Amino acid sequence: MKIYKSVLSIFCILTILFSFTSCSSKPTEKENPLDPQKPVTVVLWHYYNGNIKEKFDEIVSEFNETVGMEKGIVVDAQSQGDVDQLATSAQNSVNQAIGSSPMPDLFAAYPDTALTVHKIKGLVNLEQYFTQDELNEYRKEFLEEGEASNKKG
Repeated sequence: MKIYKSVLSIFCILTILFSFTSCSSKPTEKENPLDPQKPVTVVLWHYYNGNIKEKFDEIVSEFNETVGMEKGIVVDAQSQGDVDQLATSAQNSVNQAIGSSPMPDLFAAYPDTALTVHKIKGLVNLEQYFTQDELNEYRKEFLEEGEASNKKG
């Protein structure tokens, strides 16, 4: 159970790292309807390998088979190798380099990579999708790092 929470925390932390742009409000059901009969696929690039990747894949499978199935969301988690390979993939994708894959819906990133992508394409602020209680589970300094990176852009 501890590994489950650790991997889930890592995932949440990494998603916040690339959340730099501001959105005016949360999407409404009318703007973004979910239909279990017509599931939405969310492509997620990460850099997990070995045991952490196995645990993460288990969490994604559990989500897809439970909440995802109920809501009509399928997470397609794709390892891009190590963190440097993921950064290269994201930068190639946002720059539309020949042979690069399309940008994923989500990707894990350090602030420098997220800022680079944000300057070219813009990123969505995921903070709006977390409750204050969930945000309170993270170190204040960690969340402030993302905010400070946003001010640079």
